Amino acid sequence: VRPQPDGAIKVFTIADGAVVSSEVLRADGGRHPVEVEGCSGWKSGTWSADGRRLFLHSELECEGMVRTSSGVRAILPGGEWLDVQEAVVEGDRVLSVRRFSPVADALVEAAGIEPVAPNRAGAIELARQIAAQKLSIPDVREAAGVVSAGALAALLIERGDEYAIDAVSLRTLADDGVPGEVTDVLVALSFPDRFQVGREVVEITEVEEAERYARRAPVYAWTDPFWRDSWYNPYSPY
Repeated sequence: VRPQPDGAIKVFTIADGAVVSSEVLRADGGRHPVEVEGCSGWKSGTWSADGRRLFLHSELECEGMVRTSSGVRAILPGGEWLDVQEAVVEGDRVLSVRRFSPVADALVEAAGIEPVAPNRAGAIELARQIAAQKLSIPDVREAAGVVSAGALAALLIERGDEYAIDAVSLRTLADDGVPGEVTDVLVALSFPDRFQVGREVVEITEVEEAERYARRAPVYAWTDPFWRDSWYNPYSPY
């Protein structure tokens, strides 16, 4: 990740010692034109109120079909960068979840990118730790008003933080417009001995007393027909 003169950042994905893709992200709320392999449209980004998560929206038209997406990028407690996007194409929803890991300076230099100055390493690590902190309920409420329910639910599942949701909290969240898909996940995270998350989709099921076990992290499909730059290992370094 490298800052740009206009205030944007440029994200490089490196695999086998070479840059395989790059992306410019802006968080000014404007709709910026994008061209992706014959598809054209716009992309927009805004920061969360605490500056720890980047909310993204986009719309692309390709061969007469329109793809809209809503998502979030966030740092996980282990230092990985999580990219969650939910796209809608002709009424069908496609959820994409990708993780990116930091790479060593030597690999960055080998790929032709200037490494971060050594005297900034400590500040960068501290910033990652701050950004990776647990989402509070107000954070969840904020995100629910900005990104799709599927993207927010996936973010909560991937983080795996525990919550203490009760009936009063659920009513308050519902009154505030937080979708049931999100509150279902919050309940599952509050009672991991009673609920599990399905591995193929974001699906919450209650298990019998004799079959209780810890919640498992889900596996998501990421076969977005318009997401031309997503066809590489989701665990590739950045």
